[in-house]
Amino acid sequence: MTIPVDPIVTSVIQHRLLAIVEEMGEAMLRTSYSQILNSSRDFSLAVCDTKGRLIAQADHLPVHVGALPWATLAVEQRFSDVRPGDVILLNDPYHGGSHLPDLTAFVPVFDGGKRLLWTIVRAHQSDIGGATHGAYNPDATEIFQEGLRIPPIKLYEAGRTPGPIFEAACWVHARRPFFVMADLAENARRKAQGKKPAAISPLALEAVRRIDALFDIERTINGHSAERRKAVRQELSAPLVADLEAWMREQRAKLSRGNDVAKAFDYMLKRWTVFTRFLDDGRICLSNNAAERGVRGIALGRKSWLFCGSDRGGQRAAVMYSLIVTAKMNDVDPQAWLGDVLARIAEHPVQKLDELLPWNWCPLNTQARQAA
Repeated sequence: MTIPVDPIVTSVIQHRLLAIVEEMGEAMLRTSYSQILNSSRDFSLAVCDTKGRLIAQADHLPVHVGALPWATLAVEQRFSDVRPGDVILLNDPYHGGSHLPDLTAFVPVFDGGKRLLWTIVRAHQSDIGGATHGAYNPDATEIFQEGLRIPPIKLYEAGRTPGPIFEAACWVHARRPFFVMADLAENARRKAQGKKPAAISPLALEAVRRIDALFDIERTINGHSAERRKAVRQELSAPLVADLEAWMREQRAKLSRGNDVAKAFDYMLKRWTVFTRFLDDGRICLSNNAAERGVRGIALGRKSWLFCGSDRGGQRAAVMYSLIVTAKMNDVDPQAWLGDVLARIAEHPVQKLDELLPWNWCPLNTQARQAA
């Protein structure tokens, strides 16, 4: 059966679609802060249907458009719950991207509740986290050296109502200046070395004692549910916090503005709301120690890493750190894993290199026991 086509209607639809992508291009030019976009015009715009077929494109960089059908199909396969207002992002060449600096955003078009089209923009970004500025790395031997690889993800989900973001202060940071002014052990070491001991502040010593009482309570509820933690804090910690505030305000009134203890008091009292937020939310930790332990390795070695000897040395250091952290994230001892892999990799079949990845790794002696 042949469906009659009205050439006038067809022309109107065609030019309307072209006008849409041209308007999208004008919006890009007028709103972009990057000169790569508003001057060099390194971007492309298109409209595709749900099967990835190109419906319309603008005259910017048509070379980008060639891969959009595959990108559209990747989005269709990844998401079945797309709603009006969703925005989907990707740059992964294995999901229809070009190279990693070209980010591609998809916005669905619905009619009567049915998804008909995708409006698409692909634009070059100056930095996507690669080993070199501008994301062009002639020495790259793998895709990750070019930058961050993003499979299809929802950049924005329509109807989502995210909760507010609240600041919660770290009690370890607040405790540290008091501890320095009340470090009896350090004073004893200085005295044993024949050095002049520092003055011990009775107020700082008392502040440390009061703050440590809060940490003692926290140790009893570590690993418990948020509801349980909140209940214990309301019962045991809240009275101690109220007493601490009253005592600090009383003592602060007796100190001069330049006094070191007064400065430590002011740091807490001026931020009292964020310091006490943990009392009303069991999800909040009393300190930020867990996150700081996570970056401790970087902090301890930063002086060495600032002087790697060459750019290639810095890149190798980054690779090694990535390997170590990946092993840690998979609950694998990095030293044991690296030692085993370096000993075996020369004779290991290249087709089975994935067996040596941290999430697949099995020590050689374990493999021998399993074979036996």
